[in-house]
Amino acid sequence: MNNLRRLVVAIDPGKTGGMAIFDGIDYKKLIDVESLSDGGKCEDILISALEQGEWDCVDIVCERVHPHGFPMAIVALSENVGEWLYRVKRLCNVSGVPYKEHKRLHPTKWQSMVSRLMGVKPPKGTAAKKKYYGEFLQKFYPAYYAKCLGPQKGYRDGRGDAICIGLYFIECGGVVETKPKAKPKTKRKKALKKN
Repeated sequence: MNNLRRLVVAIDPGKTGGMAIFDGIDYKKLIDVESLSDGGKCEDILISALEQGEWDCVDIVCERVHPHGFPMAIVALSENVGEWLYRVKRLCNVSGVPYKEHKRLHPTKWQSMVSRLMGVKPPKGTAAKKKYYGEFLQKFYPAYYAKCLGPQKGYRDGRGDAICIGLYFIECGGVVETKPKAKPKTKRKKALKKN
């Protein structure tokens, strides 16, 4: 990576989502993390981060949403993505810091990173998966895990997911990979099928 000072803003736009802010691609230093439900606090931590140093660029990476359920819920989730991207860009513009919005990150990408480091596949079931990803942070990044705990010491998965999105982005050197395209069938395979 180059020597530019880059601020990474990672967003999990889900209903219980979160925003994580990292200091540069090369350092993996978490500046802060907050739940999107605390909208004012999210803006506050971003403003504070923007004011902390002279940044060359802000990298914005947002998880690709997979809306399901009722149409109104799908619309609400899509609007949530747009709203937070708008907020982040607006604050960057006000601060005079250029930004780059990257391709939406498919959740399976950062989840695969977690599975590889944990050495075991995630369990089935939503609640079990949330616990699994929390255990990953607790094992490898205990200080980050502590920032995901609420007042009653309950794990806030939206914060944890946002941190994992940021860690994956940094691990990839600031490049969001897209899903590989399926290989086209060769003429030989087509010929075999005919026979």
